[in-house]
Amino acid sequence: MKLGRHIDFKFCPMCASVLVEGPIDGAMRRYCEKCGWIHYLNPVVVVCIIAHCGEKVVLIKRGIEPEKGEWSLPGGFVDVLEEPCKAATRELEEEAGVLGENFPIIDAVHQDSPRYTSVIVIGYEVAFDKEEPLVAGDDAVDAKWVDISEVQSLPFDSFNKIFGKWKKLRIVNNK
Repeated sequence: MKLGRHIDFKFCPMCASVLVEGPIDGAMRRYCEKCGWIHYLNPVVVVCIIAHCGEKVVLIKRGIEPEKGEWSLPGGFVDVLEEPCKAATRELEEEAGVLGENFPIIDAVHQDSPRYTSVIVIGYEVAFDKEEPLVAGDDAVDAKWVDISEVQSLPFDSFNKIFGKWKKLRIVNNK
């Protein structure tokens, strides 16, 4: 896998010494011989939210790349020092204008990313008793309630995996 430019450290961010590369913890990593800093290549953490009411789910129309203009689940990055569940609450409110509560985890999946090298996506669920009015905001240009059966493909493989697992769990739990 080709690694993105954002990880191309040449100097130690702690002491400014030149980094060297060698095997650490089972992988080739850059590290500082002077202060011991190790550059671990960690994935970016993202959340997606399946907000549903009856047979409908919330989709947002993406206003930014990647996949600008595509209909997707609400979601986004987990900020530094932010709990992932709080990020899910924040993203749903920012992108669809609704505030949900009680966000159980559906799944966490990995996805390769041309922009970020590696992404971990945590999928959350939130159920509504009635279809709340939606207001697109932040990274979304539109938001709407859509019949679950109309959701055939989402723009990210990870979102499709999480949505597919949610649909299977829904069927099992309704038996």
